[in-house]
Amino acid sequence: MRDFATATPAASFEEAALAELPLLYRTARRMTRNDSDAEDLVGSALLQAAKAWDRFDGRFARAWLIQILRNVHLGELRRLRSRPQETSDLLVEPGDEGFWQEVNWRLASAQVLAELDHLPEEFRLAVALVDVEEMDHSEAAAALGVPEATLRTRLFRGRKKLRAKLAQLI
Repeated sequence: MRDFATATPAASFEEAALAELPLLYRTARRMTRNDSDAEDLVGSALLQAAKAWDRFDGRFARAWLIQILRNVHLGELRRLRSRPQETSDLLVEPGDEGFWQEVNWRLASAQVLAELDHLPEEFRLAVALVDVEEMDHSEAAAALGVPEATLRTRLFRGRKKLRAKLAQLI
């Protein structure tokens, strides 16, 4: 793992952001369930991360960036809940929603990911970070801002719900 604490600040932020960009996008996509919103979320999170880079201790860049992504997402959800919903907000624009990306997956993988997207967020993110993104428990817990025991509980419950959903399809 690269030690970002010893690199120059601007270069190390750029390196960390670029290295984790695919993960950030996939995680944002799981949070928002929408490609366009995921792109906006990643952009906002990277802007926040760039502003806070001087306070980063150089360890666990992946977890630090995901935690910022999560915090920006939660802030946006709070902001949306606090304002009255306009009629135009209720209109859904058609889009491919990653259709062509999903075509490349095997049918079984696509079905698992589709069912994963239906899980409540706390379970969805835990399962996605550990099982899909292959993060270790300590790093995923840090990214979600929860103790490892909480992460393990969410993993257990999320996997159980996912198994039950998939069993209904078979």
